[in-house]
Amino acid sequence: EYVSLDVGPNGLISVIQSSLEPVTEYPFKGGAYESPCVIYERPIFENPRQIKRGTYVAGFDGAKVATSKTSDSLNCLYIFKRQAGVSGCQNQIVAHLTGRPHMDAIYYRQAMLLLKLYNAECLPEADVPFVKYLRSQKADYLLAQAKGTNLRINENSRANVDYGLPATARNKEHLLKLLKNYCWEQIPTGEIGPDGEEITVLGVERITDPMLLEEIIKFGNYKNYDRIMSFGHALIWDEELSINNITGSENKYEIKRDVYTKLTDKKFGRS
Repeated sequence: EYVSLDVGPNGLISVIQSSLEPVTEYPFKGGAYESPCVIYERPIFENPRQIKRGTYVAGFDGAKVATSKTSDSLNCLYIFKRQAGVSGCQNQIVAHLTGRPHMDAIYYRQAMLLLKLYNAECLPEADVPFVKYLRSQKADYLLAQAKGTNLRINENSRANVDYGLPATARNKEHLLKLLKNYCWEQIPTGEIGPDGEEITVLGVERITDPMLLEEIIKFGNYKNYDRIMSFGHALIWDEELSINNITGSENKYEIKRDVYTKLTDKKFGRS
């Protein structure tokens, strides 16, 4: 679904169908581009207060300056549904917002509402305007407190930040390792082969955003990899919550877990 978000009279997030189109070129050619929120799977509850912490996480990577005709950088936010004991997607991207409108506040407000819709804690890159925006909107509860995460990855780090992950070489190396493991993981399909063997697919098959796949294919050839960085931050926060046994699951929603869910994206001609 291509949607825009607003706050309804009941205080819940309204999901409104949008005529906007997502960015479909990589690298981005610069300029202003207002995108819709892309939703592959709606949250498990309409009321975010019913969504337990840890069911969804998010990663964010932002453009460092306002609209530019020369920069190929984009703002990118991914919502990642963890293996949370609920139906539908497992360990997959369920929504994203990737764009660069002429006013940062337009993007930031939609991103904030997307986080609220899924009750998703977001791990951004450190010291970005998005963090300041969430604080100004009294929504910093949506930010992952990642100081301990930074020290876990790099015990010698001198970065003094409470929110966000510094863009150090060690952190980027760890991010790319998690991405590689995610893509190469063997995922059961729930099907059995002719000789009784369990049929699996590579974890990369779980990636729902074709433009993230485009960045992965072209990795190493360009300067900016906003989608990879954003998704990688979501994987790091998923890892952190798992280490601390925050699963987001509840027994009454428990079903068969960790089975690959295949989605169809007719807009991009993929199935």
